[in-house]
Amino acid sequence: MKYAVMSDIHGNLEAFKAVVADARKRECKKFICLGDLTGYGSKSRECIQFAIKTMDVCLMGNHDVVCCGKEMPLEFASNKNFDVDIETGRCLAEDEKSWLVARPYVWSQDEFACAHSEFSSPSDWFYILHPKDAWQSLWTRTEQVLFVGHTHIPCLMKIPKDRVKLSQSFDEKKAMLGMAGLKELKARSCKIVRGARYVVNVGSVGLPRKGSRASYCILDSLKNELKLVFI
Repeated sequence: MKYAVMSDIHGNLEAFKAVVADARKRECKKFICLGDLTGYGSKSRECIQFAIKTMDVCLMGNHDVVCCGKEMPLEFASNKNFDVDIETGRCLAEDEKSWLVARPYVWSQDEFACAHSEFSSPSDWFYILHPKDAWQSLWTRTEQVLFVGHTHIPCLMKIPKDRVKLSQSFDEKKAMLGMAGLKELKARSCKIVRGARYVVNVGSVGLPRKGSRASYCILDSLKNELKLVFI
């Protein structure tokens, strides 16, 4: 089975459709969005409607949670971009808002789990900017592969089998020694090695940063492979 995992659409319907079309050409059968359908772009409503039709799983993002009125994150006070979410929320039909309110913060299946930001406190919207930021997520979840978004910067991170047990130590110093083994891979694809663990930031569909193109990740469960795709 091939899963297409994407995030941070941000009202960019054209990019959203392009990524889904590309994933279909690559024979992906399941489609997962890690959240933030809304925010920044002008077609948040259309992106919600497209997600309802195409996504098998869609999670809650920090912009979505403001748009649908479910929560008001602390950063709202200092982030003028959330003003767009408030206005977008006023434009949503009741069924669209109800669908958005019902989005989960975390979803898992078999050996992988998904969240918009990180796993230990997913509604606080902490960033995994560096490997060390993934420690609590790896503690919280047991799945081999953890998918996140939120930073808009794609990367593959791997902690080898011989460091996994050490990283789970109750002794913080030992745990940090283990976590030092979690490294960002330079390659855009990798085999999933038994016993190792992976944290994958799928990047952004609608608002890529640091000069990157729209990106998503393919998990091929038959080949045991992870691949970042840029379009």
